[in-house]
Amino acid sequence: MAEATAGDAGVRPYRWLLIGALVLCSTSMLWYGFTIGVLLPDISDDLGLRPAQEGWLSSSFYFGQLVLTLPVTAWLSRYQPLRTMGFVYVGAIVLLAAAAVTPWYWVQVGIRFVLAFAFVALNPVRTLIIAGWFRRDEVARVNSVFNSGFGVVQTVAFWSTGALLGVLGGWREVLWMLVGVATLSSVAWFVVAARAPRPAYALPSGGAEDSNGGGMGRVLRRKQVWFLCLIGIGGALTWATYLTFWPSFAQDEMGVSKSVTGIVLGVSALTIIPGSLAAVWVMRLMRSRRLFLVVATASQVPLFGLWALVDQPVLLVIIGLVQGFSWIYFPIMLSIPFDFEGFDARDIALASAFFIVANSLALTLGPAVSGVVAEQVEMRTVLLVAAIMPLISVLGAVLLADPPPGPMREVGGTETALASAS
Repeated sequence: MAEATAGDAGVRPYRWLLIGALVLCSTSMLWYGFTIGVLLPDISDDLGLRPAQEGWLSSSFYFGQLVLTLPVTAWLSRYQPLRTMGFVYVGAIVLLAAAAVTPWYWVQVGIRFVLAFAFVALNPVRTLIIAGWFRRDEVARVNSVFNSGFGVVQTVAFWSTGALLGVLGGWREVLWMLVGVATLSSVAWFVVAARAPRPAYALPSGGAEDSNGGGMGRVLRRKQVWFLCLIGIGGALTWATYLTFWPSFAQDEMGVSKSVTGIVLGVSALTIIPGSLAAVWVMRLMRSRRLFLVVATASQVPLFGLWALVDQPVLLVIIGLVQGFSWIYFPIMLSIPFDFEGFDARDIALASAFFIVANSLALTLGPAVSGVVAEQVEMRTVLLVAAIMPLISVLGAVLLADPPPGPMREVGGTETALASAS
């Protein structure tokens, strides 16, 4: 590894290359994980699935995040993450290839569950890259860029998956395409990681419990961590339910074509990008992180509700554009653990992991419960009930206090002044 530090001229652009490579390598996992609603009609026809089985197939990826996030974070956050992450990506390639060939439903469920291992590994790696290569006052901007990268991937996936199903011949062929993308991006990651400069700030060296002695217990005792988790539950319950069942509902019950549902989901993902990039500016303009979070989370209730009621393509696209922008609060949530006084790099990764666990619990329960309920009541009713779930996030936002103004400590110990809203 090169001997440069974050203050050298060659390191500042390279640290952004690390963030870009991390997003690139997440492409195939993100694509298969979150476009399941577009793929499900073909998968269901092939495997003969009922709504409840569709819900569990979708939820298995999120359930994997729920179960695996804490152990994966506790493991990866002890070490320099770059080389380890490369081997995780290789495992993801094998899983995607297995999903493309197996004819058995429960094996497909198991593959999506295990594939979550590679996806949740992004959290500690992202946290440690930010903690090691970026200043504290850059955290929100880095997370905004990172979330924007996810928005780009989701936009491309939603807009193209429906067409790819026709061009390539089916959902299995789409998965083989993702295997190829994952292979190329993994090679890129190994090249980028091998040339990465040394981090400027302290990272965990491996083996022992963190030097402050508290570890997971100290993180759990911080009530703000629990309020952050509450914010992660509401919108996720709704989003996972709609992502799984709304495309089929819109096609079967409202006569909306498959191409239109793909466009609507795509524009929703597209506006995540400007929303993420504008997050810090909008929050500073509102002069309160709490107010910013409350407004953003509350806006999702009517927006999701309209998706279940409107059948006009143009209106659906407009609603999708606004709905995507409502996720403007997500990069701020990723940055909140960096504000917790007394947390080192591993504590921040663990606090972020608890947020991911809460988020994954919601993503798991949303499709699973909705699929079972949908066998008893109309799907429109299920979707409208799901639309009010962001109120849980509103409650968490109300309880989560604004950060104190004044100087904040870097994870590695360097002092820097921050505006109270950042």
